[in-house]
Amino acid sequence: MTNTKFKTIYDVIIIGSGISGLTAARMAQDKALSCLVLDKGRRIGGRCSTKRGGGAVFNHGAQFFTAKDPEFAALAKQAALSGAASLWDFGHHAPSYQGAPTMRDFPAFMASQTSSQEALNLRQETTIISISKQDGIYHLSDSDEGRYYAKKLIITAPAPQAAKLVAPLDKKLCKTAQSASYDPCWTIMLALDAPLEGGNNPIRDNGIIGWANYEPKRHETGYQPALTIQASPEASRDMLDWQEEAVIAELITAYEAATSLSLSYHYATSHRWLYARVLQSASADLPYYSDDRSLALAGDYFGNARLESAFLSGRRAADALI
Repeated sequence: MTNTKFKTIYDVIIIGSGISGLTAARMAQDKALSCLVLDKGRRIGGRCSTKRGGGAVFNHGAQFFTAKDPEFAALAKQAALSGAASLWDFGHHAPSYQGAPTMRDFPAFMASQTSSQEALNLRQETTIISISKQDGIYHLSDSDEGRYYAKKLIITAPAPQAAKLVAPLDKKLCKTAQSASYDPCWTIMLALDAPLEGGNNPIRDNGIIGWANYEPKRHETGYQPALTIQASPEASRDMLDWQEEAVIAELITAYEAATSLSLSYHYATSHRWLYARVLQSASADLPYYSDDRSLALAGDYFGNARLESAFLSGRRAADALI
């Protein structure tokens, strides 16, 4: 990196430490470029998220991922060999994986196990609120009055957030981000008092339930059995402004009706993902990088809500700039 008397200028700054951002950062580091990843969350991974509570562990964002692209498939296999992922066969037509022991361990593997043998340079709990460009250098300001500088910039935040950040910099890229839209997703998590009988298979697209996953193996490894239920896009929109208690009650009732099981639990919580599932992908006719190839957008909204789409988008953005 270039040091001056007053500031450090990175070759590349990446906003967002989800799969897109981690992919782009790995590629930058492979090219021996100085790279900094900034993210507003407490932990890396974006929707590869894991929560603990009531003695249970919940994968309450992405539940699994497929790997069709050869490069992504190779990465998934490497993660599996290291113990950070495992194959999960639930009748899906493509090879499917889960992070191991939790979904968060897969992005953690991406951040730590790089070709350069050096972990990625990450800064969490950093919310970028404005970006400007002066003399060919991007100036980023965060909500705590921090300042960061870079020659090139990749923004992997959800499309609505990306549009706001990029609007002062590139109107065409702003239009690209604005062309995408999402469905929300209400998710509830229950730590059960006892394992469920016959509840091992995931439920998909059943009434207001978009996905429900019971993890009895957590019980075998010292954790309480865990049940995660995600509402369908339609139901999540309908319940968008509901109170947590009402959402939990509604989804429990739907699950019990779908399975004829009675749930007994000692812990219940929820999470509302505002940008969960890609409803409308970004227009393929619009650009994803600037004319001078110093600024690029990436994210699963260039494809669909799958982790593999995020990987492909991050790789594409890094290719365009690096």
